[in-house]
Order: sequence, then structure tokens, then C-alpha cells
Amino acid sequence: LEASINSQTKLIWIESPTNPMLKVTDIQRVCDLASRHGIKVLVDNTFCTPYLQTCMDLGADFVLYSTSKFISGHGDAIGGALVCKDEYFNTLFSNRTVTGAIPSPFDCYIIHRGIKTLGLRLDKQCENAKLIAEFLKQSNKVGKIYYPGLDCHPQYELASRQMRKSGALISFEYHGNVEKLLHGLSLFHCAVSLGTVFSLIECPALMTHRNIPRSLKVKLGLNDNLIRLAIGIEDPDDLIQDLTPFFS
Repeated sequence: LEASINSQTKLIWIESPTNPMLKVTDIQRVCDLASRHGIKVLVDNTFCTPYLQTCMDLGADFVLYSTSKFISGHGDAIGGALVCKDEYFNTLFSNRTVTGAIPSPFDCYIIHRGIKTLGLRLDKQCENAKLIAEFLKQSNKVGKIYYPGLDCHPQYELASRQMRKSGALISFEYHGNVEKLLHGLSLFHCAVSLGTVFSLIECPALMTHRNIPRSLKVKLGLNDNLIRLAIGIEDPDDLIQDLTPFFS
């Protein structure tokens, strides 16, 4: 990262964990590096929310959220939030106002309602995700698996220190018929969102990331058999029972 910094670098933008490979970045280390060079740091913390990861405590200047996801939690609102240090607030607030990037009153109501149960929902979603990741890890239908809460994850120790829990997203390579998996489940809805109380399944290479050039997909590990699960608050036994026919 330091080798990439030049005289024109003004901001380092981090997503941690990343989508969909769930790589974890050492936020404090990046912020320390940026500070030495007089550069600001923004962290997209949508996957963790402040409940699992407090980026400003780690040195970030700005923290970005899609409030449509875990924060609202029910897949029925559209919104975003940019949190910043005090010295940037007036400028950002003014820019937000003059550009008209203001959510509807009803979206604000829905998001505000969802925040009240954020901790309860994420506790359950993370608990479910850990159980499902352990289940998938045992299947010969699964190749590489990406979940920060598994000790086989390259940044497992970092995630354990930096995140309160391991999150509710799981990605893995599926050695089977992808189309049948996507459309054959009862409790997992085939959709591209995440952070909802109901569980979702998607194939990034064919859905969210379909417009990325194939050469770049291969470089990033976005193979056609990579599956991403966004885990909800259903009973974990029901979710595992739903998955079992495709992984036994």
C-alpha cells in the first residue's frame, strides 16, 4: 500500500471485510500509515456496522454505510450514511444539502426502526453464520471457503482482534450444479442484497459482479462457482436442513 502512495493521493478507501471474498484489512495499521503521509482514510463498514467494528476508534476519518443492509435489516429501505470526524462535518453536511442526497421520510422511519434491533439481529445472524460455515467446511462439495470466523481464514487472528464477531456473510466455491443450488433452496432467497432478517444466496460472478471483465474476475477469485450466503435470523437447524441435500 505504501508503495502506491504518491503526491496526488488524498484518500485511502477501505472495505473490510471485502465483498465477496471477505478479506480483512488491518484498519489501524492503514490509518497509522495514512497519518504519516497526511492522507485521510475512509472505511466502508457496511458488512460489520458499528456493532461489530468501530472504525473511528481505529483511526478512520470517515466511515461509510449502506443503511439499506444490516442497519435497517428488513430489505425494505434505501439509504446510506457517512460518519466523520467533527472537523469535516459542516463541509459534508453543506455538500449533502446542496446536492439533494436526502432520503425520503418513510425510508428514514424504516431505518430508524431497524436500528433498535441491530444488536439482537446481528448476534443471531453471526451465531447462525458460524454454525453454517462449520457445516459447509465439512462438505466435499465445498472447495475454498471464506469466513473470518473460521481458523482457516488467512486473516482469522486479525478479524478476531478487530471485529466483535465474525459477521453474517459466507463465500465458498461450490463443486456442484450452481443453478440448482441457487434456485433449489426453500429458506434461502436467490437475491443480491444482504443484511436482511431472511437468508439470501447469490453467485457474484453471474449476478452482482457480472459486468466485471472475466480476466479481472479470475484474478480476484470470482469464479463462476463462487457462492455468497447472507445469513438471516432463522433457526440454524432449519437453514442447515435446507442446505443439506446439496452438500451431502
